[in-house]
Amino acid sequence: MNDKPAAQFNRHTWISVAVFGAIIALSGITHGIFEIMQGNKLTETFIIQSIAPEHQRWLNGEEAFTVLHNFLVTGIGAVLLSLVIIYWSLTQMKKPIGPPIFIMLYVLLTLVGGGIAHVLFFFPVWLFSRMIRKELSWRTNNPSSRWNKLMSEAWLPMMILSCILFISATIISFSGIKGSPDENISVVIYSSLLAALVLLNLSFLAALTRDIPSKS
Repeated sequence: MNDKPAAQFNRHTWISVAVFGAIIALSGITHGIFEIMQGNKLTETFIIQSIAPEHQRWLNGEEAFTVLHNFLVTGIGAVLLSLVIIYWSLTQMKKPIGPPIFIMLYVLLTLVGGGIAHVLFFFPVWLFSRMIRKELSWRTNNPSSRWNKLMSEAWLPMMILSCILFISATIISFSGIKGSPDENISVVIYSSLLAALVLLNLSFLAALTRDIPSKS
C-alpha cells in the first residue's frame, strides 16, 4: 500500500508571513483614517495627500494613490481592505489559495489610498509566502550547523525588531517628532523603513533555515 506523503508545511515561514502581512496592513488603516477625516470631498488627481494640511504635524504629508476620487470613500475602502488583509494574513495563509489572494488584496489596497511605500514590504512577504508549503531546495545541502544555529536563533529577534521599526516609521510619518526639523524627521523615517526592510528579508531567511531541521 502506497501512502501519500504529507503536505509540506514550513511553520516559521508561515508565522513570519502572518505577522508581517498583518503589521504592514496597519499603515493602510492609518492612511484610511486620515483620508476619512478629510470628509466627503473630491480628490483632484490620482495621487493624493492622505493627511490634510490642517492635520499635518510636519511639512511632508503621506502620499497615496487612489482610483476612487473621493477622500471619504477612499478612506473607508483603505480601512476595510486593511482589516481584511489582517484577517487573511492571520488565518488563511496556510491554504494554497492564501498567497494569491494576499497579493490581490494588497494591490487593491494600493489602488484605494492605502499608501505607496508599503509595496516594498508586501511584495517580498508575498514571495516568501509561496515557500510556506514548498520543499526547500537547499534541504539536501544544509548550511553548517553553526550558521544554522545562528540564523535560527536570530529569527524571532529580527522579526520583532523589523515590526517595531516599521510601526515606528508609520507613527512618525503622521505625528512627526516634536522639536525636530523636517529634514531630520525624513532621515529617521527612511532609515527606519530601510532597516525594517533589510531585517524583514533576513528574518525570512532565518525562518526558512529554522524550518530545515524539523522538516528534514
